[in-house]
Amino acid sequence: KQGNNIKVLSLHPGVIDTSLEDMYMFIALFDITIEMVLVEDPEQGIQTIMHCALSPDVEGGAYYNDCKVEKLLPVACNDKTCERLWLVSEKLVALSRTK
Repeated sequence: KQGNNIKVLSLHPGVIDTSLEDMYMFIALFDITIEMVLVEDPEQGIQTIMHCALSPDVEGGAYYNDCKVEKLLPVACNDKTCERLWLVSEKLVALSRTK
């Protein structure tokens, strides 16, 4: 619908230090190394989400990481790969397209 001011985008929130990881032993095994290098605290982790939700400057169709637009990998722009992902996703959640 024209004029509805809705923008669609995607984002990577980062690796956020929450208690969720405690539920998965294999993650806990690498927790110390990961935290030293990659992990953000929840306040840092929410920044990109909040930026995309609240900023009037976000670009529709863009991919955001660390509050900035990032270039998509070629595989993300491949129509055949996207169609395959869609079909596999439908199958996994037991949905089908209505035609």
